[in-house]
Amino acid sequence: MNWWVVGLGGLAALAAVVVAFLVDRDSAKRRRDTLAAPPDRPALAPLATPLYVTPDAVKPARVDLSGQARAAIDHDLAAATAIEAGWASADFVTDQPSGWAVLDEPLVLVAEAVTSVRALYPVVERAKAAATGLVVVAETVDTSVVATLALNALSGTLSCLVIRTTSVQEVASATQGTVVSAADLQADYLPEGCLGHCQRWVASHDQSWIWPVAQPQPSSSSASSSIPK
Repeated sequence: MNWWVVGLGGLAALAAVVVAFLVDRDSAKRRRDTLAAPPDRPALAPLATPLYVTPDAVKPARVDLSGQARAAIDHDLAAATAIEAGWASADFVTDQPSGWAVLDEPLVLVAEAVTSVRALYPVVERAKAAATGLVVVAETVDTSVVATLALNALSGTLSCLVIRTTSVQEVASATQGTVVSAADLQADYLPEGCLGHCQRWVASHDQSWIWPVAQPQPSSSSASSSIPK
């Protein structure tokens, strides 16, 4: 047996193992470096400075009542339905001299509780589609909801008003609406005929006055026909 041939073969095998080890080690190092390096992505354009809108930055889009209109409303307060609950924020005031929030012919949402602005999307869309105001009445209204609606009122985006009161059944009766449950409101479900309405809603810091929609009077012919002969 040629031992030198066997020796050369062993050395060749050992050299191959060493080379394979070195190659594998270098490949593993390159993989680790690749994974550790930040991704190769195109540079993003610098972000523009965000603009934040605050109540102080909003210029009120409302005009105070005339003296004559204010006097007329004050004269008619005694004939309106009164409840002991006023606006939830002074930002809803539409007439600074009197401190009133005055909405003519608004839709009225009476609910158990309003916990999010999102829950009001359907009724806000109805108010916008009808080009009318919106009064939100509930025992509990989250402060974020009050702040958002107040900002919309200030900017003139939506004529609206928030009233916190426990007299929700009384308001529902006065406005010919129904009390919407918190669960239905969260589910974006507004039962048919649930929204109330009134001729006018006036609110001060501690009281509200509601002018109900006048009920149609029966005609003289229909009245006479109902009289038994």
